[in-house]
This record gives sequence, structure tokens and C-alpha cells, in this order.
Amino acid sequence: MEYWQLLIIVGVIFIIIEIFTPVLFFLNLALACFMTAVIGYYVSDWNILVPVFVVFSALFLLFLRP
Repeated sequence: MEYWQLLIIVGVIFIIIEIFTPVLFFLNLALACFMTAVIGYYVSDWNILVPVFVVFSALFLLFLRP
């Protein structure tokens, strides 16, 4: 299984969790997973994907969470 596929599965799991806990925390993580999956389609190194996920998560939490 490729890393981008794993990130999409984790993003869908985060969306399912968000349905049951409406605090808009897991939605930001899901969006970060999907954005990282796009980059992960071209790059298959965890040393790059993990910091990209952390940066996207921080940005989405900072700007999208009310």
C-alpha cells in the first residue's frame, strides 16, 4: 500500500470521527491528511511527509478552527 493511500484512509477515518464529535478538530486533521496525500502521490518518503502533515495540521488548526 502506498503512503498516499494510507493518508486518504486515515483522512476518511478522521471525517467519521468528526461526525460523532462535532468540535471541528478532526476535520482539520482530515484536510491535512488529504493535502499530504496529494504530495504523497509524488513523494514517497516519510521524512518529508510527516513534517508536511504537521505544517498543514498547524495551519488548518490556526486558520479554520473557530
